[in-house]
Amino acid sequence: MPRFQTKEVVTEEGYRLAPFLVRFASAAIDMAFFIASAALIFFLSTTNLFPTLSDALGVREAQVSLTDYQTASGLVTPDEKNVLRDISSTDYRDYEDAIYYYYTDYQSGNNPANPEPLNYTVMDYNTTVLGLPEDDEHINHSAYFDFVRIGGVAQLDQKGIINPDLYVDDKLPTNIEQSILSYFRDQYGKAQDHLMAQPYYKLAQKHLDRGLIIIEAIALYIPFLVWYVIIPMCSIPCATLGKRWMHLALADQKTAVALPKWRFALRSIPFVLTAMIGIILNDLVFSITTAVLVFLVSLGLAIFTKKRRALHDYLSASVVIRDDDLLVEVIKKEDAQDR
Repeated sequence: MPRFQTKEVVTEEGYRLAPFLVRFASAAIDMAFFIASAALIFFLSTTNLFPTLSDALGVREAQVSLTDYQTASGLVTPDEKNVLRDISSTDYRDYEDAIYYYYTDYQSGNNPANPEPLNYTVMDYNTTVLGLPEDDEHINHSAYFDFVRIGGVAQLDQKGIINPDLYVDDKLPTNIEQSILSYFRDQYGKAQDHLMAQPYYKLAQKHLDRGLIIIEAIALYIPFLVWYVIIPMCSIPCATLGKRWMHLALADQKTAVALPKWRFALRSIPFVLTAMIGIILNDLVFSITTAVLVFLVSLGLAIFTKKRRALHDYLSASVVIRDDDLLVEVIKKEDAQDR
């Protein structure tokens, strides 16, 4: 295996390979331009600063719909900046109140914010959340809850309560209270999952995801085309701004002649495929993993191969050299005419 090369090397073809750190610096400069541009486009497209694109794709409408559904459900609360937050409390009553409101108000059919109510009743809440039986003729297997009872008769139309037998000196033991808190936290999560599983909510989420994927594609590919394709294509050395800054150029690996444009286009394949995979799958972890893998393969090749060629250099049969060593076709033709 070739040893790690850090100094400028003259190849047998007579051109100079830049030190690895110089090439790495040029890549870092290009990456900085790319990330800044992509982030700016995505930010402007998803905020009030430049809403045209997100409006056209239905992103803003879907975001408003989802926010309205969440707010009306009572399962979230606005903070001091009016940002919706999940309930976070050490009092089980806060979770209980939110869950009860969701099932008996938002899902009751009387809440105009719910486009497809399920017409839930108090009894539905008792059976679904508290685990109480449908009537008093069945044995109550709930560890914590029971019906409200008047004269020993279960009031089926009233919200269930904590079993009075659990109280000691009119107080719940700490371990029992903590268990009930844990129980309601779990039911709170199930209520949120229940909301997100509703057809109208899933449809709005689908519209939002689809719009964001398109915006992500635009935010990635436009800066990529500008910094990595258009600018190099318009220059004889096929150099990005980073390469121009560090006085580097692309050339044929054997002749040091300026790289043909069609071969330069082949260098884009790893970047295009990596970005496409991330956009299509819409999986952040997998996308980052794929990008890191491609980067590490290219980095390893650039460090340890004789001519410091990365993955995209092999695809285009190119090499990165000092720009003043580049043989341009125009110069060759002028020399031929002089002779």
